[in-house]
Amino acid sequence: MHQEGAASRHAKPAESDDELSFASWPGTVWEAEKHGFSSNTVEKLVSSRVQETLAYSELKPPTRPAEVSVAVPGTLPPAGDVMASGSTTTTTTTSTVMQKTSGTSPAVQQVASSTATTFTSVALKHRRLVVFASCLWSLRKNHLLYVETVEKALACLRMSSPDLGDFSYPSDAEKHFGRRGRAARPLGVGVSKRRKRQINETLSYFFPANFPAHVWAGYSGPWIENHWIRNFSQRWRDRPSGSKLRDIFGPFIPIFAPFVDMAVRSHGYPAGMMEMLKKMMRKDVLYVAVSQHDLGIFKSNRNSRVTQTELPNLLIFSAGGYGHVPIPLLKQPEQLLAERPFGSRSYFTSFVGTEKNGGVRTQMKKTTDAWAQQSGKDVLVSFKKVANWKDVLMNSSLALCPRGFGRSSFRTGELFQMGRVPIYIWDDEPWLFYKELWEKEVIGFSCNIKSLGSLLEHAASDMQKLEQMEQNILRMRESHFVYEGIIDQIFRFLTGQDGGSDLRCQKYPIRRLRRLRRLRLRRPVLGRLQRRARRAVYV
Repeated sequence: MHQEGAASRHAKPAESDDELSFASWPGTVWEAEKHGFSSNTVEKLVSSRVQETLAYSELKPPTRPAEVSVAVPGTLPPAGDVMASGSTTTTTTTSTVMQKTSGTSPAVQQVASSTATTFTSVALKHRRLVVFASCLWSLRKNHLLYVETVEKALACLRMSSPDLGDFSYPSDAEKHFGRRGRAARPLGVGVSKRRKRQINETLSYFFPANFPAHVWAGYSGPWIENHWIRNFSQRWRDRPSGSKLRDIFGPFIPIFAPFVDMAVRSHGYPAGMMEMLKKMMRKDVLYVAVSQHDLGIFKSNRNSRVTQTELPNLLIFSAGGYGHVPIPLLKQPEQLLAERPFGSRSYFTSFVGTEKNGGVRTQMKKTTDAWAQQSGKDVLVSFKKVANWKDVLMNSSLALCPRGFGRSSFRTGELFQMGRVPIYIWDDEPWLFYKELWEKEVIGFSCNIKSLGSLLEHAASDMQKLEQMEQNILRMRESHFVYEGIIDQIFRFLTGQDGGSDLRCQKYPIRRLRRLRRLRLRRPVLGRLQRRARRAVYV
């Protein structure tokens, strides 16, 4: 009786090519081939179950042993019959399985080959687990990339928010992502219930789609945030048929907003924008955004009190110094400098620029000049405007790059585009894009302002190394130090494709030093007010 009931459960439906019946059929893929389903139907089931499992399950492929005992597909009885009759399965190797499945479709052969070296006959008790896991293992490369990206994203965010819980990729990811509206609604107009789940379309009600880029130091964009929005929006519009949001953004839901343009041009974001973003972001979903402002997304806004700790599941690529993943800070594209042998260059190191953020740059000049007197090297550190500053840079073996208003500076990106080796100088926390390349001294040097003298001595001890570093920069220029290359690095970081990215995570920095500086600036003002108050009392 039990055997007859098991056989009836696995009987072939009346319509062998009925995809709906086959999708709900409880048997395995091997049994489907055995019972006469067509190859096209089997392949569609494999594809649909893989996509369903990737979207809703965090199942990982098991460790792959060299050889185990499995059941031959051609002689596999239903799992219920195996348990009822106590019959044993036939032991075989992977080659035998391939011979047995030589006449089947390529999809079934791939599933059979991988499963034959992975699962034992004990797993036959869980037929659906076998189907899901075997399908995943047949597409193990994409799945492992996805799992690796998820784990990397969670580890990255937990560096700043250790209590961050697990996440679940939303089943309505495409709808939740939404698309930007062509025109913005007037402020104060409510969001319809039908659109309340579409996060980017709701944000577009606060600013127009063609919001102008800000102007800084004679350059009017596009900036890195503009490239992020335009490039990835284009990728989404031009996606191949059947592609999902996670194929472009990995486990993240992207947020497209020109934060730095609004902060500079409008002195803050529109009222209520950050509160609306906080309301629409789900706590168990991961999001991603790009920021350029030297104070980050949250501190640069004067119209909101929303902080980073309130949105711990938002991963931020930051060029200014407040985020989770440092990226280069660029302005207008620069051309490569003319080649000149190291032996014919006039200066060992140089800097031509302003004395803003004088605490770091003033000390940099004193330290560099003192080291030059001791070592006998020619250096040039000038805070005056020099018309031929590119000629000075072309005649320098190294270039000093002190931090600017933020933890990074435009000068660092300019040097990489021009093909020169920088010395990045920081004071509170380093903001190193491609961190490992800096630490291994592949593309440049990095040091705290207090250790600048010893670093100059270290760099001068091996001129051949400097020449090799310059060659590395020239070789990596297009892939790491121009806007298109940075966007590609972000894409690789999100998806794990093409070998992954050289971008690295670090803990979201705490804002401390700027508060101390503001207090120092306020003390003289406070003193004057106190003296005036005393005079008024005596009079």
